[in-house]
Order: sequence, then C-alpha cells, then structure tokens
Amino acid sequence: MNARTENRRERGRRLLALVEQLGNVSEACRRVGVDRSEYYRARRRAARGEDADRSPLAKPLELERRIVALCLENPEWGCDRLSYYLTLKGDPVSSPTVQKILIRHDLGRRAAREAAAARRRSETP
Repeated sequence: MNARTENRRERGRRLLALVEQLGNVSEACRRVGVDRSEYYRARRRAARGEDADRSPLAKPLELERRIVALCLENPEWGCDRLSYYLTLKGDPVSSPTVQKILIRHDLGRRAAREAAAARRRSETP
C-alpha cells in the first residue's frame, strides 16, 4: 500500500473518531481540513469493513471469489458476460472490474480460464 492511501485511511479514521466525539460532521471536517464527502467515503469504507491492506475501490472478497468460481464454471464467458450475469443476479459489477479481478487471478485470457477449469475438473474426484 502506498503512502498516499495510508494517509487517506488514517485521515478517515481520525475524521470518524472526531465526528463521534463532536457529534457534528461539518465541524469535524473543518478541523481535519477535508470536504464532507471525504467523511461519507470514510464512513462507507468503515461500514463495509474493508481491511487496511485492500484498496478502497476493491470489491468484497466474497464477490471476488464468486467471480472466479463463475469464470471457472463457464470459461468461455468473458468479462462482459460475467458482468452482465452478476448484475442480473443482484451483484452489479462493471466489466473492467471483472477483468481486473480475472487478471489478478491469472484468468484474464480464455485459454487460461479453460486450462484452470480443466485442472479443477481433473482434481475433483
């Protein structure tokens, strides 16, 4: 994690604590020197329970696992089709996000997904 992200996280934690102490979002934001929108972003991150090691833009781990499992069940599906399917099922996620997750798991290309799916089938009794 880079220093800029760490500073943002730390500032968000301080801001949340100050709002709790003061009971006033505007005053806390003034004291920390940030816009009120920064408070609401920090509050959403805290509500999602994001780890300090994960980017604030990262998808929840369970959704990431579901994307990987779904792509191994259907290796011929690309990121657009996976995104569309997940959105229909109630997990809206953009196709670029799906592609980034697939690349992170070395499943960005169809051939890689098919090979991983074949390995998975051969390992299952």
